[in-house]
Amino acid sequence: VSTAKATINKIGQSSFAGEMQINNTLDVDDTLTIKNDTTTDGKVTINPAGAGETITVQGGIYIRNEGDLNASITRGGVAYFRSSVSSGGPITGTGDGSFGGTLKVAGGTELNSSFIIKEGTATKASISSDGNASFGGTLKVLEGTELNNSFIIKNGSNTKASISSDGNASFGGTLK
Repeated sequence: VSTAKATINKIGQSSFAGEMQINNTLDVDDTLTIKNDTTTDGKVTINPAGAGETITVQGGIYIRNEGDLNASITRGGVAYFRSSVSSGGPITGTGDGSFGGTLKVAGGTELNSSFIIKEGTATKASISSDGNASFGGTLKVLEGTELNNSFIIKNGSNTKASISSDGNASFGGTLK
């Protein structure tokens, strides 16, 4: 029966039966891999000499401050940030996205498809990629409006009023 708690063989390989403590700096000449036995769950590899991936984490990353979760990236790629995300360049993505609060945009906004505003499942307003717009409530214009074609007011399929691009107007009721 062996009672050795640590071994270092003649080529420098070591084995520790318990915790190894390093009081100052750990200097690794090439790659450092931290893992649990032979499984890849929770494996961290630091490889400064490699081109491309310098730090590889197999498993999730969780950043905590005294137990409080401040940020995380799960194994599936879902990211969480307690405070905010900022970027010095564009933020791009594919697939669906969602925001639990208000999305504020400073500057121009470009969409490659339709813009839809919903309350629950009910569509309240939309602007489609072909330029057509629909509003479930009142459209208010606070300043002068310029139209490049006709202006038509309908109730269902019935035209109630129109002003055409040649200046002619018609009203289905009394003009006051």
